[in-house]
Amino acid sequence: MSDYQKLLNGIFMCGEKAVQTAAETEKADYIIDLRAETDERTFQDKNTEWFRFPLVDGQPGQKESLKEAIFFSVNAYKAGKTAILH
Repeated sequence: MSDYQKLLNGIFMCGEKAVQTAAETEKADYIIDLRAETDERTFQDKNTEWFRFPLVDGQPGQKESLKEAIFFSVNAYKAGKTAILH
C-alpha cells in the first residue's frame, strides 16, 4: 500500500511526507502544493516543477487560489503531464 493515491491517470494526491516518494515513483512533472502553512518545498528535484496555490482550511475568500489550482491541474491532465497534489 502506498502513502499516496491516484485521482486520475497522471494525477495523484498525498500528504507532505509522501511527496518525494510519489514524485519519484510516478516521475512527476509537477508538484502542486496546496499548503498555506509553509512555502518550503518538501524536496528538490531538477525534473519536477513546483507550483504553489496556498489554501487555508475553513477560511472563506479563497476562490481564486482554488480556481487557479484546479485550472492548473486540469491543464496538466490534458497535456498528459504527471502531477502530485499535496
